Amino acid sequence: MKKTIFILIIFSSFHWIYGQNQNISNGNLFDGEPYLAIDPANSQHMVVAWMGYNPGTKAFIKTKVSFDGGQTWSNVYDIPHINSSFGSADPSMAFDSSGNLFLCFIDFDKDTGAGAVFVVKSTDGGLT
Repeated sequence: MKKTIFILIIFSSFHWIYGQNQNISNGNLFDGEPYLAIDPANSQHMVVAWMGYNPGTKAFIKTKVSFDGGQTWSNVYDIPHINSSFGSADPSMAFDSSGNLFLCFIDFDKDTGAGAVFVVKSTDGGLT
């Protein structure tokens, strides 16, 4: 009986260890500072944002959206820089009561010190 219980515990832990992880960014370089927002009106609607790189560029804020609880994800959307010499950092997001998504991030040039905190609004659930 003890052996059966031990085997059941071992097998049930495999799902917990391996069943939940999913690589959403699929990046080859640094993908950091992730942020996940879940629509309070629809828990199946999730948006993830992170810092990522495109070859030969400074950091971008990248986003993906899921409307089915994370089973499938949209293509990556790169949030454009306010200036081509800028890089981006520190994404955070929130939904309002109307379902609009707001993304806040820093867009800056560390060589000159120019930049600011920006807030952008998505009216299509985070796709753009």
